[in-house]
Amino acid sequence: MANDVKVVIQLTQAVGKVGFGVPLLVAVGDAKEYKEYANISEVKADYESGDVFDAAKLLFMQNNAPSKIAIVTSATTVVDALDTNWAKEWRQLIVVSYGTDETVDTVAEYVEAKKDKLFFAKVNDATAIPNAEGTPKAYERTYIMVYKSADVKNPEAAIVGATAGLDAGSFTYKNIIVKGLTAQVLTDAEIEAIHDAGGYSVVLKAGDLVTTEGKVMSGEYVDIVDSKDYVVKNIEYKVQKTFNKMPKLPYDNRGIAMIGAQVETVLKDAYNMGIIADKEDGTADYSVNTLGRDEVSASDRATRQYNGCTFAFGLAGAIHNSEIFGEIVV
Repeated sequence: MANDVKVVIQLTQAVGKVGFGVPLLVAVGDAKEYKEYANISEVKADYESGDVFDAAKLLFMQNNAPSKIAIVTSATTVVDALDTNWAKEWRQLIVVSYGTDETVDTVAEYVEAKKDKLFFAKVNDATAIPNAEGTPKAYERTYIMVYKSADVKNPEAAIVGATAGLDAGSFTYKNIIVKGLTAQVLTDAEIEAIHDAGGYSVVLKAGDLVTTEGKVMSGEYVDIVDSKDYVVKNIEYKVQKTFNKMPKLPYDNRGIAMIGAQVETVLKDAYNMGIIADKEDGTADYSVNTLGRDEVSASDRATRQYNGCTFAFGLAGAIHNSEIFGEIVV
C-alpha cells in the first residue's frame, strides 16, 4: 500500500548509513529467486563459478565493500526480473547477462522510467553508449563505463563495490580507487571523447587505478543523484513512521511540529554526512518551514491534507579539478 507521505524535491543549479542501498546482480539463465548474500562464501553456495560469481567476487573485494549484495537470475529477461523485484531494498543494478534482444539501452530506458535506482553499465567503446543523433541520451540514472579489456566481464561491479558501503553524499564517483581491473591506456583526447559521449573509464593516476569521471549520462554528478534520493527517501520514511506510531496526528501546531521535526532530523543527518554545505558563518545551509494550522486552507483541513512543510538546502558538492599557481624566484 502506498505511503501517506510524498516528498517532492526540485534541484536547481543555484543550490547547486550504512551504504545507501544494496547492489543487485541480474543474470538471464536458469531461474533463481532474489536472494541476499553477506559474503562471497554465501554466493559460492548458489553460484559456484561463472560470470555471476566473478561479479560478486569483484564487488566484495573492494575497499568499503557493501555489507550485503543481492542476486536474481531470470529465465526470460532482465526487465522481467526487475519488474518482479523492483520494490525490494536494492539500489545499484549490475546486469551480468541480458535476455534476447535486450541491450544496455533497453534496461536503461526501464530504470529511467521507474526512478529511484541506479544502473551501472559497461560497454566496450564510447560509440556503444546509447545516443540520439550523436548526442548522449539524457539518462539521469545510468552510469556507463567504457572498458575495452576482455579480462573482466563486469568491471562496473568494482565501482559499485567500492562505493556501495559509503554514506550517500560523502564521496564523489570521480577518482574512486578500484581493485581487480586493468587500467585503460587512453590519451587525453580519448578520455574526453568518452566523457563527451556520456561515459567514463578507469585509468592510472598517481599510481592508483581510478575512475575518470563521476557523471550519469545526463551530465549530472552521480553523488548529487545519491544525495537527492537519500533526502527524499529518509524524509518519507521518518514522517511515515510518525504517522504509524501516533494513534492520531493532530491537525494543529503540535502535529505540524512533529512533521517539521522529522524533516529537520534528516537534514541534520545529511549535513553530518557531507551532503549539505556550510554557510559563511559555519552553520548548516538548510532551512525547514511549516505553515501553522491557521495558515492552511479550510478545504485542506477538511480533507486532512497538510502541504505546508517546505525545506531547502545547499549542496556541498565536491572539487573535481584544480589548477595551482606558483612562482620560482631566481
